[in-house]
Amino acid sequence: MRLAKWVTGNPATVDTSATLAESVRLMALRNIGALLVVNGDVLAGIFTERDLLKVLASDAADVLEQPVSSFMTANPIKSEEHTSELQSHSFS
Repeated sequence: MRLAKWVTGNPATVDTSATLAESVRLMALRNIGALLVVNGDVLAGIFTERDLLKVLASDAADVLEQPVSSFMTANPIKSEEHTSELQSHSFS
């Protein structure tokens, strides 16, 4: 099975300057668990539900107005549509 099966043609993205609150609202609106964080046309990172849990567990009061780039996973490993699921498991 190829990763293309799981890839959508229109992935949800936010700019690195988007606030955490804006990012979480978008995730809720689109009913998704992750956002690609971009700086222009360049993938800068990925922000996931797990990243959000880490933020909320930190007890930081003002986090919702900080940029999502402060909390994202930077430099995610990328793959191509033709990459097999088996090959993708070797990325971690």
